[in-house]
Amino acid sequence: HGPLLINATGGLFANPYAWTRIAHLLVLESPAGVGYSYCAQQHAGGACANTDKSTARAATAAVRDFFSTKFPELSGRPFYITGESYAGVYVPTLSEQLLF
Repeated sequence: HGPLLINATGGLFANPYAWTRIAHLLVLESPAGVGYSYCAQQHAGGACANTDKSTARAATAAVRDFFSTKFPELSGRPFYITGESYAGVYVPTLSEQLLF
């Protein structure tokens, strides 16, 4: 389903039916310190101090940077926020931060 497929000899070629031809996906891991993400405190052996509001602020900064600095050509396209599990808290708090 991705942009590349593997041919019979192990080489790569463009997938003409890839979903990446019609959509883009940005995945944020929240809060800092879970999965592959980290925070500055962890470099010193400490733990991350996260709240729902600090997580929303960090995610807001990431989304704004994504659209303003990294990929401004995507900024005028439709944008949807979705999530799973604790995203029942993260999606509304991120949405509120982005709107105001």
